[in-house]
Amino acid sequence: MHYTCHYIAFVVFYINMRAERLKDHRYIEEWEPFCTSGYTLLPRLYQHRDGRKHVYFSKDGQSIQGREHSRNVTRIAYRTWPGSGAMFLGMSAEESLRGSGLAVKLVDFFRNAVEERDAPLTSTGKINKPLVALTLTRAGFEPVADEVLVEILPKSKHEDSEVPRVHFVKGCPNSAGVMDSSGGGRFFDVVEAARVVSSYPINSPEMTVAINTCYLPPRHN
Repeated sequence: MHYTCHYIAFVVFYINMRAERLKDHRYIEEWEPFCTSGYTLLPRLYQHRDGRKHVYFSKDGQSIQGREHSRNVTRIAYRTWPGSGAMFLGMSAEESLRGSGLAVKLVDFFRNAVEERDAPLTSTGKINKPLVALTLTRAGFEPVADEVLVEILPKSKHEDSEVPRVHFVKGCPNSAGVMDSSGGGRFFDVVEAARVVSSYPINSPEMTVAINTCYLPPRHN
């Protein structure tokens, strides 16, 4: 009986917690499908109670309900302010889509869609994820500052971690917030210079990106 009561209490707590989380995200609208080679992603716009907006890209129309707070989901977060345009905050991609070159296409799609349906994209928030910085750079965005530069090191086929390894090329901020998310996950692992020289091949210049800075979108031609 004792364990039954505890189990029922846990189930009630879980249901209430899920209900509160669902209230965090209010569905706004569906955007035009994003079609790429092999599959179609259906963008759905939700707004968080604090004003943030999340565009969830569901694969072949799959529901994102119950996965809103998961890291294994494809989404782009942004904010808008009256008269100030839209600000890109960050993005993630589910595991099955990573490494496919999709990220840059998603940013291009988002930039055009948000300007058509919501507000002009004027800037990003402060970007501390090296892989997001690389995606933005490849999409034509430019960093506001280059006081902190990191080199994204090649990933070994023997590595299981999705956390990139980097080497600080310039600057080294002391703030833990640069390396860690509010949810406790690491943005990157740091490799010391001596190990980079001895263990890693010469890297492409494009793999050095600016972090701890905002980025500006490319101008329309």
